[in-house]
Amino acid sequence: MLFAVSFCIILVFAIGGIRFLLYNKIQLFYYIDKMSVAIKYGLLSNLILYTVLFMINISWGKRAGYNKNAIQFNGLLFVLCMIISNYLIIVCTRHVKSEEARNAEIKKQKLLEDYIICLENIVEETRAFKHDYKNMLSTMAGFMLENRMEELRAYFVQQLQRPAYSKLEEMQAWQYLKNVQPIEIKGMLFEKVLSALGKGIQVQVEISANVNIVYAGLGDLIRILGIFLDNAIEEVEQKKGMISVIIAKTDDRILFQIMNEYVSPPDISKIFCKGYSTKGDGRGLGLYLVQSLVHKHEDIAHECKIENGMFIQKLEILM
Repeated sequence: MLFAVSFCIILVFAIGGIRFLLYNKIQLFYYIDKMSVAIKYGLLSNLILYTVLFMINISWGKRAGYNKNAIQFNGLLFVLCMIISNYLIIVCTRHVKSEEARNAEIKKQKLLEDYIICLENIVEETRAFKHDYKNMLSTMAGFMLENRMEELRAYFVQQLQRPAYSKLEEMQAWQYLKNVQPIEIKGMLFEKVLSALGKGIQVQVEISANVNIVYAGLGDLIRILGIFLDNAIEEVEQKKGMISVIIAKTDDRILFQIMNEYVSPPDISKIFCKGYSTKGDGRGLGLYLVQSLVHKHEDIAHECKIENGMFIQKLEILM
């Protein structure tokens, strides 16, 4: 009875000490919880394998006539090998994960560098364009101050490099856009529709009655729609395909939908990547720029898809 009570007391203290050592000092289970599932399964499989081999070693060792010291030495070797192999599994797995994280960081850094270079190029191009734009406006202001409107019109056509269109095409394009305001949107859409008509492209325009677009980011909206229409015109120009422009207004939002036929279907997952284009090398900046402009405005929703042989760009803004 004394031995049993003493043994239980010693066992309780021993288990408590081992638990304190594992949980508080070594924090073994904390590290186990942080391990990935693959490492846990690897360690468990390794433990089971060495346990089976250990039991086989004891069983066959007795049958082969090994003495007690030999069996104990073999058992110690198995335990050491199991500990070393488990340690190697953890180290190798952590090294692989560290290498993957390092490669991901290098790739991320490369993307960031490319993005910064792209931004720098855009800034330089914008500065050059702004400089030329101011010069053009100053020249046009001179014509207007002297009321030389015919010369102003000629200068405008020259700078825009606008081809000659028939009066019928101009009237048709303007008739399409009679329901949309402000003049900035109407003017941009007029030039794009007129350009498409002049190239023999079929144009369908549907605009809700009295659409007046009052939007703080009107400049970015015009740039986005201009890129969509330019891409659509370039895509259908060769085979004289069809372009459809829909502008619909609800109580609190306006929907723009631009659809065009295509020669080869674009890869939806790549169209916003810099440099991707179905029209050859040196292209693919338009939709990349669209993505950055859309991200600037939380009240713009953009969707693109392929449906019934048409490439569809949808843009929705909150009013």
